[in-house]
Amino acid sequence: LQVPDYINVCQCYIFLDQPTTVAEILEKLLRGEEDSVLMSYQIGFDLYESATQQFLQRVQSALRAAAPIPALLPDATTKATDKPAAAAVTVGGDENNSSAVATMEP
Repeated sequence: LQVPDYINVCQCYIFLDQPTTVAEILEKLLRGEEDSVLMSYQIGFDLYESATQQFLQRVQSALRAAAPIPALLPDATTKATDKPAAAAVTVGGDENNSSAVATMEP
């Protein structure tokens, strides 16, 4: 095959319980041409339909380790905006049973 059948390969890796290998395939596809990126989206939809929640969480963890979301990195908010991060305040109850949460900007 000129282009591997990544969809069926990923389905096999689901049955073999190998989420890191699926994450590696997704990373490879996302770095490719437009057709490869579209294939990675299709695999993502197929994973959602056929994989367990635990498997999906492990794929997500592997993807985050390889390509973390910049906003979630330590000090990313203060470096990007030079402002302190917003604070969440619980209103109308204790921390276990609150009726509203307000976000306060500094």
